[in-house]
Amino acid sequence: MTALLKTEGLCKRFGSVRAVDGVDLEVREGQLTAVIGPNGAGKTTLFHLVTGAIAPDAGRVHFAGRDITGWPPAAIVRAGLARTFQITSVFPELSALENVLLPVLAQRRETARLWGSYAGHPARDAALELLDRVGLVAQAHRPCGQLSHADQKLVEVAMALATRPRLLLLDEPAAGLAPGETERVIGSLRDMVAAGGVTVVLIEHDMDIVFSMADRIVVLHQGRVLADGTPSEIRANPAVKEVYLGGTFAGRP
Repeated sequence: MTALLKTEGLCKRFGSVRAVDGVDLEVREGQLTAVIGPNGAGKTTLFHLVTGAIAPDAGRVHFAGRDITGWPPAAIVRAGLARTFQITSVFPELSALENVLLPVLAQRRETARLWGSYAGHPARDAALELLDRVGLVAQAHRPCGQLSHADQKLVEVAMALATRPRLLLLDEPAAGLAPGETERVIGSLRDMVAAGGVTVVLIEHDMDIVFSMADRIVVLHQGRVLADGTPSEIRANPAVKEVYLGGTFAGRP
């Protein structure tokens, strides 16, 4: 099976720091892949390189059979690759529905006129369907600034889904959430993945989330791939246990 996303020898330096150092990665369609590693391992930099936010110093990025290295972010989104961020990027003064309408209309190459109701417009139905997909249709008309942090995260996921991605990159979707909020957000993401239609790569520090959701786990350490395998293989990997000794993997089988 051909990889949906493939990186070859991907490198990025910041001064003397090798943030990403020769990363080879393959993501197959329909999988949920988790990228984990200690702080500073290069996880978010890898996402930046894949989505065109920064240019690599060396290496290539291939998506859906095309070399997208050096493409601008907007072109990569149009090709079917979207992402969310550690810090939510919703518009707090707009309603959840209006936030999702913006990318829906952009995808349709229509100009947004948010002072209109869009009653009967197909874009409104599409936006409501996306909010329903993440469990927020009941909050559609509330300003995002009045929503909980968890709900704002889910609005951002709906906004990313509005671009109709084949691949969705999630950067720490549970960051900053209370335990109850985490379970709700992750439950919505599980339902989304189970429904199919989008391949997911996520960065996450909560190992309970990672091991309960991921089909495959890639471990980064000092900008390099330390291990790549199934959850059971990663649990048993001596090198991974050593990196996390006394931390995340302490006490795990």
